[in-house]
Amino acid sequence: MSSRTPSTLILALGNPIARDDQVGLRVGARLAEELAALPATELREFSGSPLDLVAEAGGCDRLVLLDAVCTGREAGTVISFTEEQLAAAGGDTYPHGLNVPEALALGRRMGLPVPGNVSLIGIEVAPIREFGETLSPELAGKLDAITREARRILMGLLRQ
Repeated sequence: MSSRTPSTLILALGNPIARDDQVGLRVGARLAEELAALPATELREFSGSPLDLVAEAGGCDRLVLLDAVCTGREAGTVISFTEEQLAAAGGDTYPHGLNVPEALALGRRMGLPVPGNVSLIGIEVAPIREFGETLSPELAGKLDAITREARRILMGLLRQ
């Protein structure tokens, strides 16, 4: 973690032992070198709770999350969400219990420094019901295409 707060923080989220939930971590690792060259932008891996995420993101202007989602689409589909879209979907999108929009709203109510611009690049996974340190064969076979699409969406967000 850097000592300065970046203007844009990209958090690659996931649990490294929960099979496909680690897909955000995997995509982040593949994009790390390219993102390191961007000014005022920092990529970090994050495996904590949504409330811990609020503290991790404190002080940055823009937060972009790379994470697994469950929306009923085909596994490996990459979808971009604004914070408002995530909040409207409620708990139906996030397979993690307390979801990120709820944690951000709570942080704002508590007066914490929460980013004003929050986006999620969601990677569709099947419901996460097993543990393992590898992606499912279905998602692993699509990881190159997932990374390309996540990069395309991310670069578009960063140009805004």
